Amino acid sequence: MRPQVEQGNHGKIVAIDIETGAFELAKDSLTASDQLLAQYPDAQIWFVRIGHRAVHIIGFTGDFMKKDVDELRPEYDFSKMAGGVRGKYVKRYQAGANFVNTEASPQEISDTLYSHQTHE
Repeated sequence: MRPQVEQGNHGKIVAIDIETGAFELAKDSLTASDQLLAQYPDAQIWFVRIGHRAVHIIGFTGDFMKKDVDELRPEYDFSKMAGGVRGKYVKRYQAGANFVNTEASPQEISDTLYSHQTHE
């Protein structure tokens, strides 16, 4: 799949159905998943951002974060929300967060997450 999508698509999102291998390419994860779900309504989706180690980055303030990329759908108008608190969960996040290695396959991740459980 990599040769089919990498060239000329740096930074775009690939939504992959882990069951069928079908995929869709788009500028954001919402569009990619909508396109894939239109063809495969029961798709189990795995996302990859082309040329990056992660789809989204939390808490990083590097230069690339200055780009104005709005992936939020227009129907979600947060300007009308009241009572939002900026940084509400910062201390909890700084205390420790769990991250998943995006280079592992979904099966490897599942095996790791549930390796402590015994099945009888």
